[in-house]
Amino acid sequence: MGIARVRIDGTGLRGLGPELATLPDRLPDGRWIVYRDWRRTCHTCGELWAIRPDGTKLRRIVDRADSIDW
Repeated sequence: MGIARVRIDGTGLRGLGPELATLPDRLPDGRWIVYRDWRRTCHTCGELWAIRPDGTKLRRIVDRADSIDW
């Protein structure tokens, strides 16, 4: 399922991003979730994407996440 959100009582399960989304992290202000995605690249490269917690405003941040000095 990739990235999903669910209420604390376990109801309302909803997928937010593509199925190949991994390593999600929420920005400190809570307005964005950042994750790696391999839809358009190889499994060693990946791209860095961001999405709002409500599933809107999907945008690519970095073409090749392997080029970032983590």
